[in-house]
Amino acid sequence: MRGIDQFRYDGRRALVVGGATGMGAAAANVVRDLRATVSVMDLAPVEYETDQVIEMDLRDKGSIDHAIDQLGGPVNAVFSAAGIADGPDLMRTNFIGHRHLIERLLADDLLPRGSAICFISSVA
Repeated sequence: MRGIDQFRYDGRRALVVGGATGMGAAAANVVRDLRATVSVMDLAPVEYETDQVIEMDLRDKGSIDHAIDQLGGPVNAVFSAAGIADGPDLMRTNFIGHRHLIERLLADDLLPRGSAICFISSVA
């Protein structure tokens, strides 16, 4: 296997959090091109083709729990690109929400052995 083919996701599922726009949407499209089944969680509408879209608000643990309940099975890679730059919800979104999401995925055994977790951020 050469080049990008070594990173293919055939038969695997990727979860992209914050995948409606920006770097999250770019990540979702790249892993889809690499043949992953892609689930996107975001509060904003997703306006491109993907396998599953789940509405979720990282500020709300109940919303996160509901979103995880909708996944319907394990994921092999998590790309988390959701975040806000400032304001009162910054810690709730950028830290507490992400932590709760990962803890729930682990508690529900939705990240099988060998799975990957990637956090994507920017100061743009």
